[in-house]
Amino acid sequence: MMYRMRRRNPMYRVMNEMFDDADFRRGPRWMAEQFARPLPVDVFETEDAMVIEAALPGFEPEKVDITVNRDVVTIKADAPADDDENRTYHVRERVEPASLERQITLPVKINAEAAEAVFKNGILTLTLPKAEETKPKRVNIKAQ
Repeated sequence: MMYRMRRRNPMYRVMNEMFDDADFRRGPRWMAEQFARPLPVDVFETEDAMVIEAALPGFEPEKVDITVNRDVVTIKADAPADDDENRTYHVRERVEPASLERQITLPVKINAEAAEAVFKNGILTLTLPKAEETKPKRVNIKAQ
């Protein structure tokens, strides 16, 4: 036990458990692996589409698999082969990519057949056009 907060508030209990579970003596690589998000994404909506941007540095586009099932988008990325066996490290702080998977439930229906994916500089941009029935319709007003 590294540090124990005295209050019995639920937030204090969660913080105590976090510090009890963390072993900060193992170094930055272990901490980064333990506290890293599985696959960081930004999801935003435009007038015509839902857009997902996923950070995949170190991954090859051929190793990324995207599936759409109704309103759920699944992104899977397989880690590149580890070629570290012939290296003797003196300092190793960078966290190497691991296999990642993320499922995102979209708030609107989309047209999966018209989806487009672009991979540039380690960022995957997935554009999913909205289904016609979910797009806003303009009603014209007739003057009398």
